[in-house]
Amino acid sequence: MLITTAAGACLAGCFKAFPSLPRALGIMDNSSYRRKIDINKASYTELVGVSGIGPSSAGRIIAYREKTGGIKDIEELSHIKHLNPALVGKIKEYFYVP
Repeated sequence: MLITTAAGACLAGCFKAFPSLPRALGIMDNSSYRRKIDINKASYTELVGVSGIGPSSAGRIIAYREKTGGIKDIEELSHIKHLNPALVGKIKEYFYVP
């Protein structure tokens, strides 16, 4: 399910206003996010749960992988607008490519 950027921004705003909400809903938050996830199967919620990935970036990652048929290497994320190599280096520990 793809959530629009506006809805994603609203959801992210709710999480900031109510930090315990993700845990109450059974959604991982930034501080408890420990497992690596498949970048090609990551849901919008999983993506925004990673520190450094906001609603817009999550939408761009999903659009990119749909357009290209999947991400073959985590470094490929740096090809996405606003995901520079420094940010990719910071977030890549949360993902894997099968």
